[in-house]
Amino acid sequence: MPINNNNTYNKSLELPEDCSLPFFAYGFFKKGELGYHQIENFVNNEPNDGYVSGRLYEKDGVPILKIERQSFNEIKGDIIYFTNPKVAYRSIGKMEPRDLYKWHRVKVLNSTVYANILVYNFENNEHIPGATVSEDGTQGWHCKKDPLFNIGMDYLRYKYFNPMVRQTFKPEEQIDIHEVINNEMIGGYIRTFELQMAYVFLWTIIDRFKTLSYGMTSNESCKNDKLAKSKLWNKAIRYIQDESGEEIKKLLGRVVKSNKTYSEDRLVNKFYGIRCNAVHRGKAVGSDERILTKGFLLLFPIMGYVINSELGNLDVAEKQFYDDVQNILNLKLWPKV
Repeated sequence: MPINNNNTYNKSLELPEDCSLPFFAYGFFKKGELGYHQIENFVNNEPNDGYVSGRLYEKDGVPILKIERQSFNEIKGDIIYFTNPKVAYRSIGKMEPRDLYKWHRVKVLNSTVYANILVYNFENNEHIPGATVSEDGTQGWHCKKDPLFNIGMDYLRYKYFNPMVRQTFKPEEQIDIHEVINNEMIGGYIRTFELQMAYVFLWTIIDRFKTLSYGMTSNESCKNDKLAKSKLWNKAIRYIQDESGEEIKKLLGRVVKSNKTYSEDRLVNKFYGIRCNAVHRGKAVGSDERILTKGFLLLFPIMGYVINSELGNLDVAEKQFYDDVQNILNLKLWPKV
């Protein structure tokens, strides 16, 4: 499947042939899912439940419906009517790439309703490259079931965040250094490598969240900007700054850029710069351990709050976030805190 140089799918979708028809959403455009905010202002009344025939696949965390003539699978979704259909469908098209999807007119099962639905663009292909069959079709596909958002974030908490807060994070003690190499410096490098793995994996989760929230057609810079403008992100930033009495940029300290392809005008780009260093520089330098520690300790609770709140767990997310912030600010790692 062709990909452009910005690692985004080529070209957004055109409008469906008949914009007067409702939209059948089976993925992240359903009410309560991460992409619903993109069309919420154009929705007329509450969406209705419905089912269509097909087979549901998942590729990179994104659901894809494939119309198969002999498929008897019932795929659950929302039937959504719009007050301004062309504007709503244009918003959907900006998030969905024509390299992957196309519009299709479908009859909703057990009803007289016809709707526009997004299906796999290459219906004659027997398989969708890189995709697996999803078992969530009948019960309904949900973003919150993505293992990155639950198992992945839990893994980072118990493997890295909690031990770092408790100051018991000592990966160098988990191996016999002398069995690897007789070098006193190896312990420090092991810690740095572990932090790099944790921080890059955290950004893997963030990238999945941004794709489901802002679409697959935008480049990373655009999606970072949208994250930086989100209410939850800014609420989290303000809380940390109010509690610490410092701007987070000052708490982080100076980030050495690995390239000149992003701006540090937004805080999210400073966090992204740390990620770029870990991925692209290919070596550990003296300041990496400290900046990775600070970056991870700040970014993990922020994104945990943003993701869990967007997935509908606002009360739990807030309590966890407030506790996490107090714990990290108690560490002797920050200036004037």
